[in-house]
Amino acid sequence: LTNLVGSGSSGSVIASQLKGKILLVEAGGKGSFLFNVPIFQPLIQGTSFDWTFSSEPQANSCRALENSFSNWPSGKILGGTHKLNNMVYHRGHRIDYEDFMSQDEAEKYFKIVEKQAEISKGNFRSIVGESFVAAGLELGFDDFNFTNLTQKNGRRFTQINVLLENLDNPPEILTNAFVTRI
Repeated sequence: LTNLVGSGSSGSVIASQLKGKILLVEAGGKGSFLFNVPIFQPLIQGTSFDWTFSSEPQANSCRALENSFSNWPSGKILGGTHKLNNMVYHRGHRIDYEDFMSQDEAEKYFKIVEKQAEISKGNFRSIVGESFVAAGLELGFDDFNFTNLTQKNGRRFTQINVLLENLDNPPEILTNAFVTRI
């Protein structure tokens, strides 16, 4: 039996690659169907399904925010933070990963995610958006594009959906289990 702590995007991708019996341990609960409806996203943040992290007050940023700090929603739910966010899929910049993983290793996992998940381009386009993307590409930002979304049939589709719906050997799942020691 392999124990895996956390059912967010990373934990779900790792679980999907493991063989044998897996126990996936999640601090939060399962949520409801509302977590799959994109418009409810702002109402879910700040609830018991969110760790409710926030930054320290900032001197040079967050100036338009009350007390100059920002909230950092983090999912305490089966599926992790992806259940609280705006369904945006972006790989990030390679320097985000280079301290713990080579670009080739990161690329391997990105391809796993992109093969398994339903990643699509947003349907909304405007002349302003088209101009903005064209300007970014002209300035040399090679990954400057419209937002990629993780949705299937208009509903949120995350790595936990992939794990639970598409695998021959889905893991056993323990929710509302806070891990204090490994």
